[in-house]
Amino acid sequence: MFFLCRHWVVALLVTVSARKVNDTTLLLGRDFTWQVLAMEVPALLLLALCAQRRPEAGRFVRTLWPFAKWLAVLTIGGHIAYTVWYLSVSNYWLPWPELFLGSCALIDISIGLALMRPGYLSQVLSEFPATKPQKVDT
Repeated sequence: MFFLCRHWVVALLVTVSARKVNDTTLLLGRDFTWQVLAMEVPALLLLALCAQRRPEAGRFVRTLWPFAKWLAVLTIGGHIAYTVWYLSVSNYWLPWPELFLGSCALIDISIGLALMRPGYLSQVLSEFPATKPQKVDT
């Protein structure tokens, strides 16, 4: 989940460390945009849903849970679209950040395939814990 939210994690770490050293904001680079953060909002929502996956979870979490894997796929699609766009507008390719973006896209594809294939992850994301039976006082 944290890999799908990688730009948020980097932005958070840079923001926290910028209080100590102002030069850490250079880590974000001049190409860092808010659109990159916006495309990871579905993965953040998925992370929040996973944190609330309990038998006593409310209706909102239970309603969104069937769409959990599609939130990840939406973010993965955004990452791949951004990578394709970034590489298509590059005048020349360098090992950094082009190779890194390509590697991240391959990892994103691997995550997407793991989520969509039948198996443990697909089963976990398709079901929700049953509610606990209410105790009846007799």
